[in-house]
Amino acid sequence: MIELSLNNVMKYLDANLVLKNISFNIYDNERVGIVGVNGSGKTTILKLIAGVETMTRDDKGWISIPRGKTIGYLQQVPIFPEDVKVSEVLNLAFKELDVFEAQMKLLEQEMKSLEGEFLEKALKRYGEMQHQYEVQGGYDRIEKLSKICGGLNFNEDFLEKNFTLLSGGEKTIVMLGKILLENPDILLLDEPTNHLDMESIEWLESFLKTYKGIVIIVSHDRYFLDNVVTKIIEIEDMECETYRGNYSEFVKQKEENMLLQFQQFKEQQKQIKAMEKAIKELRDWAIRADNNKFFKRAASMQIRLDKMTKNSKA
Repeated sequence: MIELSLNNVMKYLDANLVLKNISFNIYDNERVGIVGVNGSGKTTILKLIAGVETMTRDDKGWISIPRGKTIGYLQQVPIFPEDVKVSEVLNLAFKELDVFEAQMKLLEQEMKSLEGEFLEKALKRYGEMQHQYEVQGGYDRIEKLSKICGGLNFNEDFLEKNFTLLSGGEKTIVMLGKILLENPDILLLDEPTNHLDMESIEWLESFLKTYKGIVIIVSHDRYFLDNVVTKIIEIEDMECETYRGNYSEFVKQKEENMLLQFQQFKEQQKQIKAMEKAIKELRDWAIRADNNKFFKRAASMQIRLDKMTKNSKA
């Protein structure tokens, strides 16, 4: 089932064309790597999916995401109050659960003064809230925190640190942890292995391979992509090509495609030379025999040759 698609997207940034013809589909639970040279538009695609960058009237195409799907994307590290601890930043991932918990506690207090039919209705409502709380992972909160903190090597001392005093790399890792805790339907990661040690990278690989949802990764780390993704989308000359498999399989497929194109080019060049020779001979025969039919055949062949030459240059 298609959960995300870009259709003939053409995007301008500051009057500069950055994406020309981008079309691809991503299915539920796929892990996709987006690759390309620096400045090819990879991050712009992530921003368009996240809604950080929007389509203007000069742009074309459309992006389709099912209504209600949640998206997690770390664009930049937000500013927090100076006294906020790392643990408090991570727990912001559970802010909706915190609101839910507060409502449940308020209802618990109200039930102490209720009786009879009013108490029965309140108990029924409380049971429904408990079920919803469980569905949203409320009772797994501590386990989730422990899993993410362990994987990213956040020890107790680090969790008690002032977030604003962390280095830029440390802040990025904390925000990565927060996004993983939020567990969005569509997870967008831009160079996620930056600032991570080898142990944390290996943990992140394992975490993403069992992630329930779409994962889209922009990364120059080919080994990370090899171990995680199942599809590669290459951005080249503002357009894209989709390849099945991990990064190594993408490289192999691309090399095979380039070899095939080269063989086709060589065959075409042979055909062009043969046609050029035939045209010259037809014209020579036409002149010697004063035969207009040879001129017409040469002209017809020249038109075909011109089209072939034009297509080979395109």
